Amino acid sequence: MKTTLLWTLFLMIDSSFGFMPALLAQQQQALVQGTVEDETGAKVAKAAVKLFSEAGETLNAVTDEIGHFEFTGVGPGKYLLQVKFQGFASVESELSVGASATVAQRIQLKPADASEEITVSARRESDPLDADQNATSIVLDHDLLKDLPTKNDDPLAVTNLFVDPAANDSQRDPKIYVDGVEGDTMDVPRGSVKSILVDTSPYSTKFGRPGKGRIEITTRAGSTRRYHRRLGYNIRDAAMDARNHFASSSSPRRRQWFEGAIDGPLVGDTSTFFVGGDFLRDNDNAYVEALTKSGPESATVLIPRRTVHLFGRTDTRVTPLNILSVRYNWSWDNWKNQGVGGFNLPERGWASEKRIQELRIAETATPTPNFLNQFVLYAGLRNKTYSSVSNAPAVIVNGAFNSGGAQISRKDVEKDVEFQESATYFRGLHSFLFGGVLKSRFLDYTDGSNFGGTFQFSDLTSFVNGRSSRDVQAA
Repeated sequence: MKTTLLWTLFLMIDSSFGFMPALLAQQQQALVQGTVEDETGAKVAKAAVKLFSEAGETLNAVTDEIGHFEFTGVGPGKYLLQVKFQGFASVESELSVGASATVAQRIQLKPADASEEITVSARRESDPLDADQNATSIVLDHDLLKDLPTKNDDPLAVTNLFVDPAANDSQRDPKIYVDGVEGDTMDVPRGSVKSILVDTSPYSTKFGRPGKGRIEITTRAGSTRRYHRRLGYNIRDAAMDARNHFASSSSPRRRQWFEGAIDGPLVGDTSTFFVGGDFLRDNDNAYVEALTKSGPESATVLIPRRTVHLFGRTDTRVTPLNILSVRYNWSWDNWKNQGVGGFNLPERGWASEKRIQELRIAETATPTPNFLNQFVLYAGLRNKTYSSVSNAPAVIVNGAFNSGGAQISRKDVEKDVEFQESATYFRGLHSFLFGGVLKSRFLDYTDGSNFGGTFQFSDLTSFVNGRSSRDVQAA
């Protein structure tokens, strides 16, 4: 019994001596902390701080909102403290950690020296020039367009900045070409756009008119290996907007945008397809604040807009040297109660409806590596209608109210047929392009605007007394 007690006591004493170095090491571990600031004394947040030991171990930390950092459980020894932050030169300092508390570090960052790196590489004479080497053109690819924060999901909101008449000294509106076919707007879904090229050179002999202010849009083809599916949804609600200063309550407003697409191989690896579309449901509103004969009138008027784009494309390699491409797109835009707001009463609203159908068939042949020939057949139908909510005569009272019909009544039907034949011959750094375009356009235009007449008064008193400041304007 005594032997057992002696052995137990001996083991307890031995184990206590084993734990003593660890306890002493824990007691000797210290705290390393400090702050990071710039030359002005402002604290730098999210700066990367590293602590390197002589044994090769590395501790990492990031400064908080007030520029503070700390490392806990640091053993005694010599360390290298390193601080890095974008736009500033990195700072390194040596420090010793002992049994006593380590002095708080104060790191001051200085701006990095500006430098520019230029890489010059040789190019063989037979290598063709890339599009981005043209100083008079700007190329926006699909990935960049997808990431750009564009207004109303319109990719042309960015490209129009490069062709604005005030910027390029051009008196014409920019011309838009989708797959080489001229149009007034981009009538295809945003998801079907592969790239946008803005050509600002006025000296190109390739075009029938000056090339300055020309936007060329190329649509996407399907993948030859696998299927891709995409679906997007955006929403904006008035609950997150500020209330109109003149309105007694916030008006309901919601904008929803849907987008979807699918593409992939159609028949083996010789044919592909791409199908996509988008839908815009925009419930905007306008506030009316007018002074009528019967007294002040205020109201919130809903301005709904619905827009649909559908797009389909197939590409088939008929032979190893011939590719047949067929593209069809359909779009519809309906916008009501335009022109309402301010002095314009709800009856002054007018609506627009646009329907567009386009069919493009292209055949591309490459009989030799240096020769390319393309034939394009295009047919388009565009219907545009503008109509007033009311056909009553318009009454304009300056500084008070505007009532009656908007006196807008137009209908425009356009039918286009276009043939293109172009050939390109390449030799070294030179290319020779020749071809021709045959266009046929049929227009059916009807304008019945202002058939009801317009009465204008200088102020509300003249309107009450029946004194018109202008005669009736009739077509």
